[in-house]
Amino acid sequence: MEKLKGTENCCLEIITDYKRPLIHTNNGDVFRFKLDKELSESIKRVALNNQSTLFMVLFTAFNILLNKITRKNDFN
Repeated sequence: MEKLKGTENCCLEIITDYKRPLIHTNNGDVFRFKLDKELSESIKRVALNNQSTLFMVLFTAFNILLNKITRKNDFN
């Protein structure tokens, strides 16, 4: 617990198109989508060509997206 001290206000402030509730419920939702085969194969090739995993490529893309939205570099 000592390691987590001071992290209670670490959440990213992401602008939304709706007003956030005063009391956070942490309820989420699922958004399902499919990538076309060409894009999917292209992403896999990026991973293979860079000796990394598909997870690493997608996680990096997610971090880049968060950086563009929040203008922050540290998401810990």
